Amino acid sequence: MSKQCLEKVALITGSREGIGYQTALQLASKMWTILIADKYELEDTKHEIITRTANCKIFTYYLDLGCFSSVRTFANSIKKEHKKIDVLINNAGIFKALEETTVDNLNPIWQINHLGPFLLTVLLADLLKRAAPSRVIFMASSGAFFHTLDRNTIPDLRSRDASNILEPARTYYNSKLYNMIVCKELSQKMGKHNVTSNCLHPGMTNSGLLLNGFNLQCFRPIAHKLVSLFTQDTEKSAQMVSFLATSQVVAQITGQYFVNYQASPYPKILEDEQFCKRVWKQAEELVNLTTEENLWEDC
Repeated sequence: MSKQCLEKVALITGSREGIGYQTALQLASKMWTILIADKYELEDTKHEIITRTANCKIFTYYLDLGCFSSVRTFANSIKKEHKKIDVLINNAGIFKALEETTVDNLNPIWQINHLGPFLLTVLLADLLKRAAPSRVIFMASSGAFFHTLDRNTIPDLRSRDASNILEPARTYYNSKLYNMIVCKELSQKMGKHNVTSNCLHPGMTNSGLLLNGFNLQCFRPIAHKLVSLFTQDTEKSAQMVSFLATSQVVAQITGQYFVNYQASPYPKILEDEQFCKRVWKQAEELVNLTTEENLWEDC
């Protein structure tokens, strides 16, 4: 077996800061090849990781999960430049959005948190299969238990009620529930390919997502101190992501939701298999997934 095949490759979305950056740092310290992807400039992040870990195998990519053409362009670049992906970490997400809709005419929170990662994971299926045993990790949230979804109704992911101050939180929690559904469905689809799919709640974290989500940047220094009283730092949160990415303890575990390093129950609505399959089908339709792109079709 070649050295290239033995080297581990991790792809992490939303890697410029926060949990994504700390996860990249921790895996880079193990001398993995790290592919960091974000819609913001990553060169400084790359150089900082190299300086702190002495690992030069850090590659940067532009990725806008709020644009399906960007996801497809990114996935094509990855497939051209890399032979496999051992771990795909769907970390990127937003709590609120300034724009009313994305370029694809969808609610930004739904597209960036749910549909973009869904499309990316499906498009990279071949590289995950090639690396098997490999892993997919979704960043979920305990907030999913506060979802407002009815199992008899699939919500319109295009709509947005900007006048409702509770809308961002409600949509965020619902999108995190959908992350859990995709994670669980994916674990069933790729089981025979020896690719696991798990999700996690990283804990309440003192990150940009929380501060920006609640408009605390106007008094950021004070906000950081207040938030730090009831949250943990991003390094500690990233340790659980790294655990799911590397530990042999979870190597054969799939389709689970992790909290504090332990598999935990999902929200009860995930027991409805028909609802979950409708969520998956809706995602396929909204991202305009073609037969050629649907690389789990043979599962």
